[in-house]
Amino acid sequence: MDSTHALRGDLRRASGFDPAAGIGQSFCVPFAYGLAFALFFLAGTARAAPPIFPLNRVVPGLRGECHTTFAGSRVQSFPFEVMGVGKDFAGPGRDIVWCRMLDDPTKQMVIAGGMSGSPCFIEGKNMGALAYGWLFNKDPIFGVQPIESMLELLDFRGNARGRRSLFGAASSPLPTSAGMGLRRFGALAAFPLPATAHAAEPTTGPLPLPLEIGGLHPLAQEFVGRALKEAGFSPIFGGGGGRDLGLADASDLVPGSPLTGVLARGDLNMAATGTLTWRDGDRVLAFGHPFLGAGAVSIPMGKAEIIGIVSSYERSFKMSNKGPLVGTLTQDRMSAVAGFLGRPPRLVPMRVKVTRADGGSRSHALEFCDNKFFTLPVYQTALAQFLANVMERSDEGTLSLRSVVRLKEAPPLVFQDLFAGENLAWARGAILDAAMQLGRLYANDFARIEVEAVEIEAAFQPSVHQVSIAQLTAESREARPGERVRLRAMFQPWHGKRFSKEFEVRIPEEAKSGEVQILLADAARLAELSGRGAARTDAWPFFLGAPSAARSLDEIVLALNDRRPSDRAYLLVTRAAEGLNLGERHLPALPDSVRKLMASDAGADGATRLSTLILSETQVPMQARVEGSRSVTIRIP
Repeated sequence: MDSTHALRGDLRRASGFDPAAGIGQSFCVPFAYGLAFALFFLAGTARAAPPIFPLNRVVPGLRGECHTTFAGSRVQSFPFEVMGVGKDFAGPGRDIVWCRMLDDPTKQMVIAGGMSGSPCFIEGKNMGALAYGWLFNKDPIFGVQPIESMLELLDFRGNARGRRSLFGAASSPLPTSAGMGLRRFGALAAFPLPATAHAAEPTTGPLPLPLEIGGLHPLAQEFVGRALKEAGFSPIFGGGGGRDLGLADASDLVPGSPLTGVLARGDLNMAATGTLTWRDGDRVLAFGHPFLGAGAVSIPMGKAEIIGIVSSYERSFKMSNKGPLVGTLTQDRMSAVAGFLGRPPRLVPMRVKVTRADGGSRSHALEFCDNKFFTLPVYQTALAQFLANVMERSDEGTLSLRSVVRLKEAPPLVFQDLFAGENLAWARGAILDAAMQLGRLYANDFARIEVEAVEIEAAFQPSVHQVSIAQLTAESREARPGERVRLRAMFQPWHGKRFSKEFEVRIPEEAKSGEVQILLADAARLAELSGRGAARTDAWPFFLGAPSAARSLDEIVLALNDRRPSDRAYLLVTRAAEGLNLGERHLPALPDSVRKLMASDAGADGATRLSTLILSETQVPMQARVEGSRSVTIRIP
């Protein structure tokens, strides 16, 4: 920093400009100062952070310059005037500075998404980052995140000062003042994301980050577009992206340069664009507000090229192309994101192969960041994209899906099922169910998972292969243990004629006198009875429930892999019970007082009430998705 101050002194003497006198009293800056400042800006700022202008010196009427990029990668500036300080705006002790833009090179006079992080200088010192704006704002007013609040990120565990491994740091708790934007995202598109400070109906708040999504199919856009807006992003479909390898040179990145957080690259590109606020060597701060508020993260950080600014009555935004990677974002907190230039990000390869009805197939590949909040929306968007590209707008269809998620130091998560229906229900069901399994894994309490690779194979038929269980009858309503009962089931296919199948089921020897139920059921009903997992739900937050009886990560994976596929019917012999499920142990006949006591003591360990005990299970392959259940009662003398 001493060399920086010395350089600043040389510049003052060369230009006759004294920063202490303030800037903005006149915006006709002498050419000599402009040239000197540019040389200082390029030679010094890229290597060392400039001094800061503290919040306690900010008063109305001060003027300064905000540095941002309006086009290409060249940093330009616009003048602003301080209107005042908003006390406790973002929480107790979290003030922001309200400012007004006085002019800009484009003459549009708009505050746009993508400007988040643009550094604001007073007297040549960094006051903070342009970060907040108003919806439907007629005046170019913006809020500045004080630089002191942003610098606090350097004290989080896992930073350069602490000299600990960032990747061992635990994520911070989500803000308690969570808004509903990302919750709506979860409800509409089934993307489980954390809540941030976006309000349900925002009038003012963090500027939305323009999220460029490259080459998204129109059908896939229907899945994600509206939900992304509700989540606080400004989705821009058609954004570009490259397949660059390695890290690019970052020496030209200075405060005001565009910066991206890259969620995916390859056959699907997803990157959110903001602005670099502060740089000290290889350490950077950006955005001035959260990306998603996910705490300790590992998100690829890249350059960007600004195409231009789109002025909108609702919310203006920057259009951009994603550039090469330059490092890794490591913190995503309330006041900013932070990261390191030159640190290679860890990317997870994902490969998808989709086979059409005519036997032709198409393969896709991408890489994405591994994070419990970012991976799931990328995973679902990619799956929607690749299915849409092959299947087009098939109103009716049947999809066979198999995914393998390879994990570090844990067994692979294997998901396989059949989906069918109309109005694209087969696509939504596949996307939702596959992500639910992965979301449950991320939500485990035992270990932080690390995804190493994702492999997906899908096969599509443009017709509905689905049957409903319509009726079940027994040849005899009485049988002894060990005897066989003949059954006849009626099935209703999708838009077809009913057909019947005959079965035999053996009454188990352990069946006691009384009554047993013979049940012909689908996979969802079996899961409900067996306690292997709750049936799928679209309600938020569907992904938070992991198999409750598991006692380790391996047990969770095994329990998820034990999910029964839906392309068969399940013939069950059951009887009523009043007991508990304790993991794999079934205690079916407990006195009421004992059951209540054990349930209370073991509740934390995942004890669940057992009202039906499955005595036997037989699978009946159907080559179609099976729905519904029917039962008959058999008396045991």
